[in-house]
Amino acid sequence: MQSVTPTSQYLKALNEGSHQPDDVQKEAVSRLEIIYQELINRQATSPQDEWANGAGR
Repeated sequence: MQSVTPTSQYLKALNEGSHQPDDVQKEAVSRLEIIYQELINRQATSPQDEWANGAGR
């Protein structure tokens, strides 16, 4: 299964014709992709129990 990322969604919208290529949009999507990947990586490395026990505050 392919993950749904900001970049994949933007490319899909371009391919479907619902969006037109735009340099500003491309830059925004690139920045969102970085944030998305950081959150995914943080989620993969952070123990859920710490947050549940209040240690993440």
